[in-house]
Amino acid sequence: MKVTEILKLPLQVLDRVLLLGPPGIGKTEVVYERAFSEARRKDKIFIDLRKASVETLRDVLREPDKYFTYMRIIATHVFPEDVSMPRDRGDFIIFKSPLVLKILEKCEGVLFIDELTNLRRADQRVLFYALIQEKEIGWNLKLSDKITVIAAGNTPEQSSDAVELSKALENRMTIIECEPPSIEEWVQYMNMKYGDEWEKFCAIYLARYPADFYRMSDVPFKAFPSPRSWTRTAIQLYELREFGENIRYEFVKGNVGDDVATKFFTLMRVNIPEPREFLAKYRSYWESFTYDQKFLMIYSLTQFIQRNRDYLEKYGQFVADFIDTGERELVILLLRLTDKQTLSALVENEQISSALDKYIDELSEVLFT
Repeated sequence: MKVTEILKLPLQVLDRVLLLGPPGIGKTEVVYERAFSEARRKDKIFIDLRKASVETLRDVLREPDKYFTYMRIIATHVFPEDVSMPRDRGDFIIFKSPLVLKILEKCEGVLFIDELTNLRRADQRVLFYALIQEKEIGWNLKLSDKITVIAAGNTPEQSSDAVELSKALENRMTIIECEPPSIEEWVQYMNMKYGDEWEKFCAIYLARYPADFYRMSDVPFKAFPSPRSWTRTAIQLYELREFGENIRYEFVKGNVGDDVATKFFTLMRVNIPEPREFLAKYRSYWESFTYDQKFLMIYSLTQFIQRNRDYLEKYGQFVADFIDTGERELVILLLRLTDKQTLSALVENEQISSALDKYIDELSEVLFT
């Protein structure tokens, strides 16, 4: 199952599900987004308990029905003594729980247990047996029935830190094997979360070299490309846009590996004309371009038109002619990189709108997501 399909599933079927898949494909992100969308659907206030202040947590505890909570815990960081703290009362002992756990007794929400497959200590495993099966933690705490428990992990083949789970724990969960999202899904996610504040040349590169989107490596200290590392690359390159190529190269290499970084900057250096010059005589340019030049020109144009609205008519003329070339892969790339405002203006042109009919699915995804 594609990891992004989690976003479409009813929350109740995700209770006691283990998302099993390689690192960096977005398991943590989709669980967070699914919890956030559920809060919005139910018109409740979304609270990430790990980030909330003590004052906010107390507010949640006072009026639990107003909130939808999300709590991510890393399984290897939680020990039995952390969840029930003894307090001497003379003739007896009582156990008190952390505030965030008391909230999970009363609120609706999602408890996400990450890195479950990294557990090695027997006492931790026993703790999670009870938490997953009975939703009980320690001596005196039981999660609300409205808390959905979702876990994630890797197989030993996917991570050197992972170990096989006991059959007893496996049998307490529905195990879903997750695959990375598609490049198109990743681009949609980046547009939704970061708007224009990410380096969209990454999308151009991945459209040109899709095999470099995800390639695990077991070489120590060698970075490898994944949806997570490409997200980090796109954000860092945007922040480093005023810095020299040497600095930017090191960050790309540090995220996705030296072989990908070398190809990335080789493509970036492909020679293309300035957008104004291209639009003045685009037919002659386009016919002489190599495939790499076409990729880069589309990237350059879609970035240029966002800042230069007075060129919208000329851009529209290019788009109308370009659609008729039948270069479907490049047309879809242009649609995905063109901002919504520009696309909305273009589809008002009858010629362009008619030509785009064959790309209606891709166009709808861009305009209405």
